[in-house]
Parts: sequence; structure tokens; C-alpha cells
Amino acid sequence: MALDRFASFWIYPSLACCLLYLSSVSGEDLKWNTLLWLVPIGLLMWSLLEYVLHRFFFHWATQNPKMRRILQQLHLSHHGDSRNPDKILVRPIYSLPVSALLLGPLYTLAGGFFAAVGLLIGIWLGFLYYESVHYRLHLSISSNGLLRYQRRRHFYHHFVDDDNCFGVTSPLWDLL
Repeated sequence: MALDRFASFWIYPSLACCLLYLSSVSGEDLKWNTLLWLVPIGLLMWSLLEYVLHRFFFHWATQNPKMRRILQQLHLSHHGDSRNPDKILVRPIYSLPVSALLLGPLYTLAGGFFAAVGLLIGIWLGFLYYESVHYRLHLSISSNGLLRYQRRRHFYHHFVDDDNCFGVTSPLWDLL
């Protein structure tokens, strides 16, 4: 069903509200204005996560047949059928466990639940931006400047050289 395809766009905002509420009743001393710097740091963390996952995991040339099958399901089939809308977006069954795994290290890094939630919200905003850009790049004409640039880089990755241009939303980590 097409509505299931866009589940992340209601799941993650709902989770963000729930986690912010839980952190507000947790007894931590909250400074809501810290979200003004936590969320942008989370966005930057997303850009690095996007790059690392795409470059080192989704294009991993493993010899393990089970892992190859998983990678085929998660990403490589998208390269083979890049205009199929069912192979463009990440299913929550995959993205939710990754989010859950991130919460522990974010808690340790940030030193508290509220700060970890702020970073995670930034990561989720980056992820939802990635999802919307990636979907649009594959299924519509990208006529404005930024989308045209992103499409050109991403299609270079798809159709010319899949060992380059791993960042879909930003070239930052490819350049570094």
C-alpha cells in the first residue's frame, strides 16, 4: 500500500514528540533552548551516518551469502530498479532498530536523555530530508538548482561510478 511507503513521515515526528515528553517528565533539568544547537548537530551527524552507511555498509562486497542477500534487499536492488517507488525509501522495520541502537551512544555522548533526544531528532530530521530528496530525485524532474545538483551527483553514483558520490543530501563527506 502506498501509504505504508511514507510511514516514516508520521512515525518519526510522533516518536520525537513522545521522547520529548518522556524527557520532560524524567526529572532532568531541561533547557529547551539547547535544542537550538542539539538539533543542528544531529543533522550533521545524520549526514555522516548517511555517508558511512551508504559507502561502507550498503556497498560492502562481502563473501557471506546471507549478508549479500540482506544487502541486496536493503540497497543493491535499488540500483537495479532505481525508479521503483518501493525500492527508494527505507522501511521503518530497518530504520527503527538503527534509531534504537543510536540512542545508547547518543545518551553516553550527550550526558543525558534530553540531550540525546535532541540529537536524535536532528538525525531524524536529516533522515526525513534524505527520504524526501531521494524519492524526488528518482521519481520527478528536479528543475531547481539544489535538487538538480543532488540529482546529477546521485545519478552519477547510480549510472556511472558507484564507488563515488555516496552522499545523497550533501557532498560534504565525499569531499573530505
